Amino acid sequence: MELFGLLFAVPATFAASLTFCVLAHFVFRRSPRVQYFCTLGAALVVVSLIVETSLSLWIGPLRLDHRFGIFYWILHGIGFFFGPPAIGVLVFVTVSRFVRFTTVRVGLATAVCWIVCMATLLANIMVDEDINGIKSSGSRPRNSR
Repeated sequence: MELFGLLFAVPATFAASLTFCVLAHFVFRRSPRVQYFCTLGAALVVVSLIVETSLSLWIGPLRLDHRFGIFYWILHGIGFFFGPPAIGVLVFVTVSRFVRFTTVRVGLATAVCWIVCMATLLANIMVDEDINGIKSSGSRPRNSR
């Protein structure tokens, strides 16, 4: 059943990434101040995503869940929901400094945002299986920390 969900997620995340990047382009073009604050917020979200990823690889999601409980899930939720758009914003702003073609800026930001969306989705599945077991059976994978 997860396979059908992942197959559906491919076009859904692409459409969401494209819509977000096009809207970001129009908003940033109208207001550089909004672009500044969005870039600052995106940098903070990416730092939290890096912290969560490094802690999950070092300690493991199961131990993080046991040690930090709701705080781990807040950090995980920030990375899951805001991570791909934040990276899309940072890519868009960085590419905008070098490239003037709107199609290239939006296209590259969309591609990176989509790749990060899919990677985040797969990482979320791995975290869920590590904490709740495979298909919520309660039995942990053998390589769980």
